[in-house]
Amino acid sequence: MRRLAEDASHIYLATGTTDFRKQISGLVAIVSMQFKLDPFQDTYDFIFCNKKRESIKGLRYDKNGFLLATKNLLDGMKFQLPRTPDEVKRISFQQVEWLLHGLKIEQEQLGGQLFLFEEAQKLAEELNVGQKKDYGQALYSDTVETWGPGRDACRPAKLKVKQIIQQVAKCIVCDTEGAENPNCHFQKAAVPTQPLPHSLSTSSLIAQVMYQKFMMGLLFARQERDWYRMGLVLLRNDMANWVIRCSQEWLEPVYWRIHKYLMGCGALHMDETRIQCNKETGKKPAVNP
Repeated sequence: MRRLAEDASHIYLATGTTDFRKQISGLVAIVSMQFKLDPFQDTYDFIFCNKKRESIKGLRYDKNGFLLATKNLLDGMKFQLPRTPDEVKRISFQQVEWLLHGLKIEQEQLGGQLFLFEEAQKLAEELNVGQKKDYGQALYSDTVETWGPGRDACRPAKLKVKQIIQQVAKCIVCDTEGAENPNCHFQKAAVPTQPLPHSLSTSSLIAQVMYQKFMMGLLFARQERDWYRMGLVLLRNDMANWVIRCSQEWLEPVYWRIHKYLMGCGALHMDETRIQCNKETGKKPAVNP
């Protein structure tokens, strides 16, 4: 499903209910007759959902025929998409990713990184960088005044979708007359390193999965239900793959580094606990050493 939409120039989502008894011919007819679009455009991808919202189909033309992909969710899980009968909505590839992972396609976008060069200089001037200033006064304080004794409050965990935007800036001095650098220079802003590239996983998400698995003894099958109740479709095989890969790529090198250090020590372990010897020359088994 993801591969059909990965390099598509236009992605259309049928927000209404589609009869999934229809196969390729029926879906092509819906695209051409109901949505008034050309299904034979090889850069167009069309996505349909059934009435129960537990299955979606992707349709795309490929030179001499049509490709049809289907994704079915587990029992009790549903895709979150708007319901507007007889309407087609154009979406982006990022929204397809959200849809496939059980999230809403309309997510609140967080601000990207700051621009470089002129924008960074303006920000530094506004913040008076280099001067001491108490920035803690501007922070939000979550304080409630009560007359009684203080009580602990429990806040359940929440999921947030972070869209990381990497800004690219061009030097305005380079590639100009009299400049030291005759070529154009582009500078990319730094972005956080993902533990598993090209994956939905984040460091906090993987840490929570490992904590629930090894500290709390919660099986992946139960975690799968728990994540779905929080609004995320996270399959048990994906969680198992994350744990295995992170153990091999991140934790195993640390283990062998510690092992190498310990093997270079003079003494690895010493214990002065007194124990009873059952077989010792000249002493009875009931006598402590």
